[in-house]
Amino acid sequence: MFWLMENMGYCKKGFLTKEKDFILGTVVNSALEYFLRSVDCRYVQCILLTGSLARDEATIIRSGSHVMMSDLDFIVFVKTPYYFIAKRRFREISKKLTETCQKRGVKTRILFHPQLKILQFLTPKIYLYEYRVISKLMYGEIPDFVNRGWVPTAEDALDLIFSSIADYISVKSCIKTTTSENIYVYAKRSLTILYSILIIERIFVYRYSERVTRAIMALKQRSLPIIDYTDLFILDALTRFKLSGSIEGLKKSLQFDNIFELLNFLDRFFKTLTIKVLYYCLALKTWKKVENDSVDEIYKKLPKLLVDFVQRSKLPYDKYVLNILSMIVCTNKIKDKKLRKIYSSFCIKRYSIRNVINLVLTYYFLDESSEYFKSLELQPLKDILLNSFKQVNIQKLIELRESHY
Repeated sequence: MFWLMENMGYCKKGFLTKEKDFILGTVVNSALEYFLRSVDCRYVQCILLTGSLARDEATIIRSGSHVMMSDLDFIVFVKTPYYFIAKRRFREISKKLTETCQKRGVKTRILFHPQLKILQFLTPKIYLYEYRVISKLMYGEIPDFVNRGWVPTAEDALDLIFSSIADYISVKSCIKTTTSENIYVYAKRSLTILYSILIIERIFVYRYSERVTRAIMALKQRSLPIIDYTDLFILDALTRFKLSGSIEGLKKSLQFDNIFELLNFLDRFFKTLTIKVLYYCLALKTWKKVENDSVDEIYKKLPKLLVDFVQRSKLPYDKYVLNILSMIVCTNKIKDKKLRKIYSSFCIKRYSIRNVINLVLTYYFLDESSEYFKSLELQPLKDILLNSFKQVNIQKLIELRESHY
């Protein structure tokens, strides 16, 4: 499997289009063939390839003797009896394929996600939108409900921001990541933040290559807040990097000779852009208005705004019941007993565990203190802020977040 790695010696600093397509196509086909051999296909209705590979916008970068490429995300619609078996089995297959790639010198993640038709009402609308407009059918027939007119929501936009923050923290906390990987994540997630603000303004553009163009049009019409032309100039350079995989091209576009200076610049850019857009989204949702604040003022207001958001976004009763039912399984992933008790208490009080983790990760991202937690109901978060990042593996906390929808 993945025999192509043995034939990649001719790829020097970058990849030509045909070489890139060959590598991506071989990895996709090899992963799919292995998956179909490893599951009971009688219960598999459909397999969709989603994400940048489905849009033909995947990134592939050579880093020394290794290759880094965009993640492979497969959505697998299965029949109801098989779903609960599939969740564990698909995780095992995904892990094995990802590890095999890494052993062969390819840094990527291969993920097979089981999906049920009856769970569509719990699926974020942005996923259903992407299944409809930017997925590739790899096996079976697409379910009818996928072709409905789903569009992303403001909640989807906000979750994209929190996911970007989690991705940023994950990379920053991992000592094994390379400079190229960090640059890739900062670029990719900066473009995700742009996607979020476009969704908030009801501009639905799924291709990287079109987002900056639409953003410039909106900015000229004064219908795009927070973002300015300097931001868009940088985001345009990041888009070209995302599509080409050329770090040298990115250095030239942004006028950097030193790769570490470029890395630090992109780190600061991502953080500032994320904070501005997060503040805008939360203020609209929580306060129903947005003031024209400077970045320094946003830094001061955002921690309190985050607390207000978590307090006001308690779960509706249908999701609350599901939260309670899944609480034991999910909270058992936290080994620290004190933290497990804290998260369970939030779950019982109808707080979204995912939102609580989003808040904690964002405070970690902001490097803030716990002085803003005045509310008695949210007082336990003070203990999390003071102790959790010393006691809990940050990667495990991010994994716990991903298990909650």
